Amino acid sequence: MSNKSRGIQKERDAKNQLKDRGYTCIRARGSLGAVDVIAFNQVEVKLISVKRVKGKYYSFKQEKLFLQTLKIPPCAKVELWIWLDRIAGVRKAHWQKEIIKEEEK
Repeated sequence: MSNKSRGIQKERDAKNQLKDRGYTCIRARGSLGAVDVIAFNQVEVKLISVKRVKGKYYSFKQEKLFLQTLKIPPCAKVELWIWLDRIAGVRKAHWQKEIIKEEEK
């Protein structure tokens, strides 16, 4: 499986996880833009960038700085979801979720 395929799978997993929590979700297919998944409900909008890493953790500093510059409505949050693959004997695979930007309501 290619890196692109693994990334797309994690975008789908994120979308399904949000749908299970009652959000309506749109995956920005083929996007090379800022966000991969847009999720919303009656209260808020989440703009999510999904990343997947194998082994070593990356800080995604540039990605975070870029996401902070997005102009978003008051009900929206910008989040970075990083899937950390399992490293044998060290940790199990899991999501690391971080709110990058949240407008005052």
